[in-house]
Amino acid sequence: MSSQDGRAGSDASAAHNPLLVYVFQKVRVVGTRKNTYQATIQACRDLFPSIPRNRELSLHTSDLDVCDGQLSELSTEVWPYALPQLNSVTAKLKDSPRSQALGPFHLCFSNANHTSTTCRVQPNTPVATVIEFVGSKLYPGTCNDDLQFTHDGVRLALTGTIADWFVDDGDEIFCQPLLRGGKPVVYLFSPKTVEASVHLSLVPQWELSAIYPVVPIKAATQQCNQQVSWHVKVHSNGQLTELSTGLDVSYLFWEAHTIPKLLDSPPPSPTLQAGLDNTTENFIPNNAVLADENSVMLPVDTITPYIDATLKVLGLHTEARTSFITYWLPSFLKHKHVALRFLPQAAYEKAAPLDVSPTPDLVTRVFMLFKGVKDEDLVVWSSAQAKAEDDVLFWAETVGVDISRTLDKHLFRVVEWGGMEVV
Repeated sequence: MSSQDGRAGSDASAAHNPLLVYVFQKVRVVGTRKNTYQATIQACRDLFPSIPRNRELSLHTSDLDVCDGQLSELSTEVWPYALPQLNSVTAKLKDSPRSQALGPFHLCFSNANHTSTTCRVQPNTPVATVIEFVGSKLYPGTCNDDLQFTHDGVRLALTGTIADWFVDDGDEIFCQPLLRGGKPVVYLFSPKTVEASVHLSLVPQWELSAIYPVVPIKAATQQCNQQVSWHVKVHSNGQLTELSTGLDVSYLFWEAHTIPKLLDSPPPSPTLQAGLDNTTENFIPNNAVLADENSVMLPVDTITPYIDATLKVLGLHTEARTSFITYWLPSFLKHKHVALRFLPQAAYEKAAPLDVSPTPDLVTRVFMLFKGVKDEDLVVWSSAQAKAEDDVLFWAETVGVDISRTLDKHLFRVVEWGGMEVV
């Protein structure tokens, strides 16, 4: 077969493929192919919420022969001819008129604690320079890569210059640490081989940052932000085969980061029931509540045996407990004291609904929130320190698990663990 024949075969395959890879700032997401240029632009905005609403986009590709392997802009005129040959499109922000602005102007940066700092900038000031300055003022000790900025509810890109932010003199910009739902992993156990579909959807305050096995991510809707589905064969030895990719895995993996929003006032504390049974809580990922009355607080050198004992009463098997602790241990060791809590399953389910078919006999979802506590703040965690002395059995009631059924190997079970550091 000649190279031309091979290219023709590739074009034919692309023309009949309902999927298209969308790229923005090195992030790749599989979406559905759109017939028009404007519909493709809108698909980019739906798939990448970080694209500013007030900025125009252009589409680029390197798939065409005439591109000579170089990323080239597509015009609306050539779109009908190019579309059948495309496997991917790259969205780019068009140059902002602000790049010609004279400046300088002043920006006010604030955080959820109502702390603010003012920065005098030129339009050509690199965003990275501003991030470094603002981070040192509002969140000292936090990695700059873990900060997010929003303006009028729109997440700002962390590359380029201030002109790319399209802001005015005197504007307020909200700064918030990036909170990650760290390595939630989903195990499926069945006494016999069974095929199952696993569907995860997220509230708008969460956005998927990684999944494995890699399958298409469905775009946001009015009801939820993003969705992802795996089709797996569950083997009796606990291993999984993801059928669309053919990969053999021990579990399904997903990770999400929060989408920040401007808070006009401090969030109210959730209504607490008896003890730590906080099942009526509305868990909001980008506004997670971790306080003296719903947590335990421990010196970091006692945290690993405490968590291992807690995970055991929550029904996690040895491999899951070991993976949980080793995954979070480097984050724990950054602090002298750590406050933590395990969310009620009902609260967590609202933020990340998980639908498995056929319906499992039992679903156990364990999700931990934690934060470092400074020496000077220990006085406000007195109740949490006292709770740490209690038997860890109370967490089973708080989370809402049935230990005996969670460990029953005769049942079709789904077990998930994950967590998030609250900065």
